[in-house]
Order: sequence, then structure tokens, then C-alpha cells
Amino acid sequence: MRIEIQLEDKTLEIFTYGNGQKKMIIFHGFDNEATEFEPLSNELPDYTLISVNLFFHGSSKASMKSVEAGLDVEQFKDIHKMLMDKFPAEKYDVMGFSLGGRVALTLYQFMSERIDRLILLAPDGLKPTTMYRFVTRNYFGKKLFERVIKDPHRLIAFGNGLKKIKLLDEKKIRFLKYSLENQLRRDKVYNGWMIYRYIIPDLSEVKKIIIANNTKVDLFFGKHDVLMPPSLGQKFKSGLGKNCTVHVLPTGHQLISEKNLAAIAELIKY
Repeated sequence: MRIEIQLEDKTLEIFTYGNGQKKMIIFHGFDNEATEFEPLSNELPDYTLISVNLFFHGSSKASMKSVEAGLDVEQFKDIHKMLMDKFPAEKYDVMGFSLGGRVALTLYQFMSERIDRLILLAPDGLKPTTMYRFVTRNYFGKKLFERVIKDPHRLIAFGNGLKKIKLLDEKKIRFLKYSLENQLRRDKVYNGWMIYRYIIPDLSEVKKIIIANNTKVDLFFGKHDVLMPPSLGQKFKSGLGKNCTVHVLPTGHQLISEKNLAAIAELIKY
């Protein structure tokens, strides 16, 4: 089933799969789609999966006014309360991949009373965001960001130079080129980065809530992931004890495939 929810000038597209009693809200990563999680419904028959297209993915959209203003925490909570009202449950499991992991962590921070379990796949939000904050919140950083979006060639050439002196590895330069290779994708980078720039979890607060609520957290990483390496999960796990489990799969950053989803489903089954 496909539905849309609207808050002012913002629209979220949502797909549901399965009809199990448990409910899981899922957030994909940058340049992925909500529909990519459909195979997971075959692996988790006890769940109804509620898979959300992030803004500027699928048919989820927002005005440029909202992009420039950024989604604030109150709007973020309001639109996800609307989502929960559409699919009522006492509590939800929440899954997030990459950028969706940052969204999931932020949702947990502000709505932990509605969340029973966190399943984070190579999540963004576990490492410092100094550069990200600079290019999305600082006046001069934003101007630089806009310039790169219009003409990325100098940045790519700079990246190639760093690769030659071994300060940037091949996988990261490929990711950079992929993200900036055409105007459509560059616009998606700009709009996505800008609208979610205030949606950044306070990790120390998140960890306090996990301990206080005794929330179960499963972290998944690709063994060969250079963007979100497994070491980030081990660092986050520190102090959480049995509440947090780190799983490492024999893959890179892209954890969303039928094979990987089947492995993830097997590891999170009670």
C-alpha cells in the first residue's frame, strides 16, 4: 500500500509491506528508495513494514522555502506523529540505513517512548559532522556548497589530487564522483543535505535514553565500508553493554540488497 502524509508544504511518501502485528518504521539512505525494503517483508512475517521515502526521494517533496529554512525538530516530530497516527501501535521498531540511520537516531532521541527497538544499518550520525555543519549552516560554507553544486569539477580534480598522494582512497573518490556526476543528483545532494541539516542526534543523550529505557540496539556494518566503518559501531557501543550488538557483514557500505536484508532479518529475529 502507498500513502502520502502532508505537513504544510512538505509531503512524505510511505509504502507498507506485510500485515504482521508488530510495526517497523524504516528510513532508507541517500539515493535509495523506500521500495527497496520490500524483500524484507518475506523475511519478517510478524511485521508490518512502514517504509518512508525521505524528502527528495521517490515522491516525497518539500518547497525550496523549506529546504532553505531546514526541517526543525518540532516539524520533524509533528510529521512523524502523523505517520504513527496513520499506523497506530503502542510501540514501534525503527530501522534506518545511512542517512536514514541519522533520522532514526533523531526520532529515537525525541520520541523514545514510542520506540521499542533500534536497528541501524551503517548509520550516519555516529561521527563528527563538522564539515556537514559548515557547508549547510555557515554562510560562507553554504556559498561554497552552492558553488560546488553548480560546478563540481574543481572539487573532483582536488579529490583526484588527494588520491594521488594517498590522502583519499579510491572508494571515496568514486562515491564523490557518483554523488556529483549530474545536475539531478547534485540537486538531490543539496536539497537533502539542507533540509535535514538540523536533524542530527545528540549521541550522549541518545545513549542515556537507551540505558534508561533498556532499549535493544542492533548495529550493522559492512566489513569493507570506508564511509561508515565498523569501528564507529564499536565506539558507540561503549557503555551500553548488552543493550547494543554490533554485526559485521562481508560487504561494503551498500547494505540494501536481498542477500544482505535476509542476513539482517535472520540476526534481528527474536
